[in-house]
Amino acid sequence: MKTSDINEIHNRFNSISPDLKFTLELEQDDGLNLLDLTIKTTTKIIFGTHRKPTTSDIITPNNSCHPSEQKLAAIQYFMNRINMYDTGHAEQQRS
Repeated sequence: MKTSDINEIHNRFNSISPDLKFTLELEQDDGLNLLDLTIKTTTKIIFGTHRKPTTSDIITPNNSCHPSEQKLAAIQYFMNRINMYDTGHAEQQRS
């Protein structure tokens, strides 16, 4: 089986088009950040919540002039994320 150099693959992707540049995310602390998840593998796959250092978690205030749908969108997103991503917190709370 041939092994691949990840830096060589990264450079090939970036050479495809000058307008499109890919970044390379390396594993840190036995985990990999993908979108808003941290994925760790031990004997099983463990998901956690990832926050960028610039995250403010500010949502549209209730007294703003935005439509109700926009004000509720962030809250619905957070609720859906809690229900969809198994971060293992439910198991810890049941114990």
